[in-house]
Amino acid sequence: MKKLLGILIIFLLSGCGDPPRKIYPKNGMFPDRIEDYNLGCFIEYGQKKDLVNYHLKFNSITNFVEFRQENSKPFNNVKVDENNKSFFTITIQNNKDVYYMLFKDDGDFGVDAHNTGYCWEKGYAWVKDKKTNTMIYKRLD
Repeated sequence: MKKLLGILIIFLLSGCGDPPRKIYPKNGMFPDRIEDYNLGCFIEYGQKKDLVNYHLKFNSITNFVEFRQENSKPFNNVKVDENNKSFFTITIQNNKDVYYMLFKDDGDFGVDAHNTGYCWEKGYAWVKDKKTNTMIYKRLD
């Protein structure tokens, strides 16, 4: 029995390799462009990491933004607080203490260091290349 358990442990450990390395697009995931971005996002809140899904549509050139929780109507009075090459920050007018921040280079999204998540563009995904053990963000065909 001990021999079988030892073989199982060795098998499990040998199957645990390094996680794939993400290769981000050269200009970041969400560089400024003329077209609107249509993003799916999530944030994990609190110690239990309660998952809340969001839909964020924005254009960093025109400062257009539409923001809503999944399966809800868009929030009213969404304001762009800061928009630069690195990040896009919005608030909802009746909740000025909460800033939603999207980091354009890597897609990180959240409200503070403990309540974070991620965004991706609809029709795109991280695709794993098993040969190079990398993940590439690309459009799905």
